Parts: sequence; C-alpha cells; structure tokens
Amino acid sequence: MPDNALPLVVLLTDFGLSDHFVGVMKGVILGRCPSARIVDLCHQVPPQAIDEAAFLLGVSYRYFPAGAIFVVVVDPGVGSERRALGVQTEHYAFLAPDNGVLTSVLDREPPRLAVELNTRELCLPEVSSTFHGRDIFAPLAGHLAVGGELSDCGPVIDAESMLRRPFPESLCGAQEIEAQIIHVDRFGNLITNVSRERFDGWRGDCDSRSVTICAGAARIAGLSAQYTAVPLGQPLALIGSTGYLEIAVNSGNASKELALGKGSRITLVKSARD
Repeated sequence: MPDNALPLVVLLTDFGLSDHFVGVMKGVILGRCPSARIVDLCHQVPPQAIDEAAFLLGVSYRYFPAGAIFVVVVDPGVGSERRALGVQTEHYAFLAPDNGVLTSVLDREPPRLAVELNTRELCLPEVSSTFHGRDIFAPLAGHLAVGGELSDCGPVIDAESMLRRPFPESLCGAQEIEAQIIHVDRFGNLITNVSRERFDGWRGDCDSRSVTICAGAARIAGLSAQYTAVPLGQPLALIGSTGYLEIAVNSGNASKELALGKGSRITLVKSARD
C-alpha cells in the first residue's frame, strides 16, 4: 500500500443490489478496518457466472492503485469442498473462491504468495455454509486492510494448484478469424475474444478498413474509431475500452438488434486485394 494512503478494498460479486449481502460485507470490513475505502467494482455479474466475473476483473484491476485488496465473490460452490484463496501479487491482493475466477489475473500477475484461507480466528465466530462473502472473505479483507499479513490467513499452497478456467480463444487462419462474444455490456455492445494484439498480429499489413466483420445478419466493413463513426442505428466494429474487438450499434443495442449474445460466433474476413 502506498505510504499515507487509506486502505482500499474493491468488491466484485454476483449479489446484486436488492438484498442485504453487499451492505453486510461492507459492514464486516469496516468493523475490522474503519478507515477502509470500499469501491464497488460490480455487483451485477449474472448469478454463478464465473467466467463473466473473471473477464470483468481482468479488464479492471490494473486501473487501481497498488495495494488494493480485491474481494471476488462469485461462488456457486460455497459451502462445498472448494478452497477459499488469498493471493498476493507484486501490486495487489486477491481474496476469492478457488473456482477459476482469478484466471485472468493469474495469467498476468505471477503470485508471490498463495494461501488457503482457513484461519478461523480471523473469520467471523460463526461461518455459515452459504455466505462466505460475509463470514470469511470480508473479515479477512478487513484484516489485510488494517495491516495484517496474508500469511496469517492460512497455510501456503502451490500457486499451480489453483483452479484455472481457459479463456475462449479465437481461431486464427490466414484469411479468417472465428471468434465469439464473451461479454455483453449494459448498452448491448458485444465484446469478443479478439484482443487488439491478436487482431493486429492477424491482419499484418492489411489495413483494418479492409476487414469485414460478419456478426449475425450484419456485414461490417472495417473498424471504426468511435461509436459515432457510422450513421445512427447502424452497426460498427471497434476496439473498445477493454482492449477487445466489440460490435456496437450507434445509439442502439447491438445485442437486441443483431440477435446475438454471449457465446454467439462472429467471423472476421480479410477482404480480397485488388
């Protein structure tokens, strides 16, 4: 944590905002560390959507200051034999179930320390089988925020033993990329699994305007620089703020208008040269 900075705890869950779950977690964290700043990254992850949470975490965590403590609770296996994890990287700490939700982080941030969170003295006195966000992850986040060590929270484990979920890779050929939609944001924009780096490497010296993106019934010629680069209501493709290729509709909802959603396939094709 930077010198003189207040501790920062970042929450990512599938709890929504209509129940008490998020508020109670914050209460537990503040009970352990009253000076903690708590940021809600997102609580609208679809229920049990581990891959969705992994994606959102992966495109977000690097924008937080060093020392941030991330608590990720998308946990369909709560109460089972699955482990609760604490991971320390060079800049951040992560608390999450061992279900692959940290995959996108572990691919970029080699763990310096990984532990199984099982020190009961640091958890709440009564640990339920259905709400580890409140009873395990929140109090241990408070422990870290107040200056406690991750090594206090449980035994060290082999980082390679942590469960990972493979990221859906796009299939790259000389003339085509077969891709899929991995996330639909609240505007209906369709984020694909084609990163900027993968797109640039595939197109080579082919101008990005000479690529056709086939998405449902739409045939989109080239990449745009911004959402307003085409007329109102028209589809477009661009590299969005996540760093991945996305399909959008200017002032519209691409998911609804193109009848596409998470898991739908799209194709990128290099146009024939003259």
